[in-house]
Amino acid sequence: MYTSIANHGLTVKDKLIENYYILNQIVQSIDTGIAVFYEKQLVHVNNEIRRITGRTYKYLENNLIEIISKSDFFKMKRKFIGVLKNYSDKEEFYFNIIMPSGDTKTLRCKFTVVRIVEKKGVFAMVHEVSKHYDNNQLNKDDLCSNFAHELRSPLNAIIGFSNILNDDSISTDDRTHYLKYIRNSCISLLHLLDDFSDFNKLQHNKIQIEEISFDINNLFDELDERSRMLRAELHKDDVDIVCIKPLRQPSSIVFGDAQRIMQILINLVSNAIKFTSTGSVTFSYNITQGSLVLSVKDTGIGIPRDMITKIFGRFTQVGTVKTNNGLGLGLAITKNLVELMHGTIDVKSEEGVGSEFVICLPQKKPIHISSSDKSSGAPEFNFSGKKILIAEDARINYILLEKILSKTGATILWAQDGEECVSLFNANRDVGLILMDMQMPVKDGYTAAREILKIDPKVPIVAQTAFSMDDERERILNTGCTDYIAKPIDRIELLRKIASVIR
Repeated sequence: MYTSIANHGLTVKDKLIENYYILNQIVQSIDTGIAVFYEKQLVHVNNEIRRITGRTYKYLENNLIEIISKSDFFKMKRKFIGVLKNYSDKEEFYFNIIMPSGDTKTLRCKFTVVRIVEKKGVFAMVHEVSKHYDNNQLNKDDLCSNFAHELRSPLNAIIGFSNILNDDSISTDDRTHYLKYIRNSCISLLHLLDDFSDFNKLQHNKIQIEEISFDINNLFDELDERSRMLRAELHKDDVDIVCIKPLRQPSSIVFGDAQRIMQILINLVSNAIKFTSTGSVTFSYNITQGSLVLSVKDTGIGIPRDMITKIFGRFTQVGTVKTNNGLGLGLAITKNLVELMHGTIDVKSEEGVGSEFVICLPQKKPIHISSSDKSSGAPEFNFSGKKILIAEDARINYILLEKILSKTGATILWAQDGEECVSLFNANRDVGLILMDMQMPVKDGYTAAREILKIDPKVPIVAQTAFSMDDERERILNTGCTDYIAKPIDRIELLRKIASVIR
C-alpha cells in the first residue's frame, strides 16, 4: 500500500517531485507499451516499449523512424497527423517493426490526444499481436481500450498543472491547490493501475492471499479517512460517512490479508459514495460464528433487479458514464478476492432506496498482537555510520529515495546504471546495503547483482521492481538479492526492510 512522504517535513518542490515519481512508476509498471509525443517529438517510453522493440529510450528517441517498416511508415504518419488535427481518438491500427535481429514484429497501436497547457501531446498505447488471439485477448483489448480512455483525464491534470506550477507568480494558496489536484490525479492513476494489474493477475492465477493477525479497528480508521477524502474529491458534501467499530482489543484482532480486505472495502465504499447524492454511506464489521462480517451500506440510487446478478461481471457498470468512471472491474475483482479468501459476498438493493454489500470471511483462532507490535506513530530509523548505494537510472526516482533516507543519517552513493553500480561497489567495499533498480541501461540490475555478489556474497541487496508478480519475485530472489520492494515504494516498508538487513 503506497504511503505518501508529503507529511514528513517536505517542501512544495519535494511534493511535486513525489507526484512526478508516482506518475513515472505508474507508467513504468503498466504491462502495455506506452509512448508519449510532445510537439511531434518522442519524449517518454515505458519499460514495456523497450521490451517490445528491443531498444533503449535513447535509441528510440533518435532512430524511431528507422525501426518502422517502410511499408507502414506513411500509414502511421497519416494516422498520427489525423489524430492531432481532429483532436479525437481513432481506431486501433497495425504496423510492423524491425527487431535488432532483423526479424519483423507486428504491433497494434492506438493514438490518443492529450492537451498539455495550450499545446497538444499524443499518447500511444502499443501491444504485441499474439499468434493465439482468443477471447481472453479480446477481453484484454476491451480493458486496454477503457484504460486508455480513463488515463486521459488524470494525465491532463497532472501534466497541465505541473506546467502551470513553473510560473513563479502563482500564489502559495493556488500552488497548494494545484499540488492537491496533481496528487489526487496520481491517486486515481494508482487505482486504475491496481485494477489493471489485478485483472491480469486473476487471469493467470497470480494473486496469493497472505494471512496475518491485525487490528480491524486500525484498518477501519484508515478506511474512514480515505472515504472522507473521496467524498471531498467527488463534492458529495450531503453524504454522511458513518464508520462503526463495535469491538476493542483483544476482540478486534482478526486474521486475513489486510491489504486485500482494504482493497475490497475501498472498492465498495467508493462505489457507494459515487452513487449516493444525499443520505449516508455506512461501513461496519462484526465477528460472529467464526466469521468476520463486513458491511457497506448506502442510501444511493440502488441497483435494478435485472442487474444484481450481473454487477460482478467484468466491464459491467451501473449508472451513467458521467457518474461512473473506471474500468468496470472493481466488483469483479472484489468477488474474486473474496472467493480466494474462501468467503462469500451478498448484495441487497432496492432502486431509489440504496444497497448493502455483506462479506463473510472465515476466521482462524485469533492471536493477540503484543504491545511491541503496536505503533502510536511512524517509527524512527537511524542508519548513522552506514553507507547505502542506490542504483537507479531515473534521476527523479533517485531524488525521492534520497529524500526518504535523508533523515536516517546514512551516507548515500548514487550509480546511474548497473555498470557504474559494480564500479562504485568495488571502490566502496564498506557499503552496508545496495538498493538495486532491476531495469537499468548499460547493465541491468540482475547482471549487476550477480557480479557484485561474486565480489562480496554477504552484501545485502534490496531490489526495486515495477512488477509485483510472483514470477518476478522468484527471479529476483534467484539472482541472490536479499529482498525486494515493488514500486511505487512505501516509505515505511522500505525503511523497515533496510533496517532488517543493513550491515
